[in-house]
Amino acid sequence: MSKLVASNTDEDVAKATKAAFQYYASNSTDVTGTLNLLSKPLKGVGPATASLYLAIHDPTRIIFFSDEAYRWLVSDAKLKYDVKEYGALHKATQDFMKRLSVTPIEVEKVAFVLVKEGGPVKQPNLSTGKPPSRPERVASEQGSSPAPNRRSGRSPQTARKSPENKEAKSISRSASEQHSSAMQRGKQAKKTKGETEDQSQDDPKKRRRSHPDKVEQDTEDSSSGNSKKRGRPQRSKNENNAKRLMS
Repeated sequence: MSKLVASNTDEDVAKATKAAFQYYASNSTDVTGTLNLLSKPLKGVGPATASLYLAIHDPTRIIFFSDEAYRWLVSDAKLKYDVKEYGALHKATQDFMKRLSVTPIEVEKVAFVLVKEGGPVKQPNLSTGKPPSRPERVASEQGSSPAPNRRSGRSPQTARKSPENKEAKSISRSASEQHSSAMQRGKQAKKTKGETEDQSQDDPKKRRRSHPDKVEQDTEDSSSGNSKKRGRPQRSKNENNAKRLMS
């Protein structure tokens, strides 16, 4: 087709585009009529190439007649690239743009990505205005890994208990039990030590052994013949007489 397009003179191109754009300025709703004015006078230019010219002239309303856009918005059927098919694409694009407030070039980009990723294409639900979902990948592209669990974020195979997971859990459980038993033994040892200290404080013999200074002092007192009893000091006779007079 490049040779046919190159055979068009500059005067032919200027005449055809001027007539088509003037018609479109006063008849913007008649897109198919504008495409006929662009394609018929020029050699090697069909509705698809004419739609590219018109999309460059008015990028806010006109979408390029691409395979991806038609597959995504209209149908996955084999294209004939005629004016009737573009009319269906233009209508679907206008409805989609009104509901989502997007531009034709944005629709083209999304359609290109979704179709090139492969898999069956889901057409958008124009009645609700919701955009179509991403096409489902085939099993060969996805591999054998199932979809992840929504709650846990893991696949069912990962969520299942494998022998390795069971062994790891048993090791963790035994370590936890050993830690708790060690804690109990430590508490029991502290308790036994406290009871032993209390008993040693109550037993005077042990108390005497635990205070060697007192034992030496008692021994010195007994060896020196000091038989005074420990306790309050004895009052003198003057103090007793003074207390008797005051009473």
